[in-house]
Amino acid sequence: MLPRGRTPLGEALDLVNELLADEDVISRRAFTPTLVLVSDGLPNDDWRGSLERLLASPRGGKAVRLAVGVGQDMDDEAFDVLRAFIDDPVIQPVRADEAHLLSRYFSWVTMSVTARARSARPNDTSHMSFDELEDLLG
Repeated sequence: MLPRGRTPLGEALDLVNELLADEDVISRRAFTPTLVLVSDGLPNDDWRGSLERLLASPRGGKAVRLAVGVGQDMDDEAFDVLRAFIDDPVIQPVRADEAHLLSRYFSWVTMSVTARARSARPNDTSHMSFDELEDLLG
């Protein structure tokens, strides 16, 4: 499937990487970031090199990365782009039209960030599974 709109993912990833590296924007003492990509998964620029640079960067590589697929053209190829951004087999992208999963997804982000904020090691990016979240929420 060919992209029909403008989705400059590589440009966006380069911008995120610049912002993460800028200590005037994000202090060195800040928690490890959580990045959320909302995309149709159909980039129309050269995004792979930008993603490699983000994953190799100190903050981008440690960041918890999540992705939400939007649009009717979300197929396996589009989800592969989102999975590449996440780069973690434990975390899978969700579709924007799966409202029940979106709520669970962002609850998981909130719980993970809260747990990290209370931790003696706040930059530990070990993950709380969705199943653990379900247990906590009852």
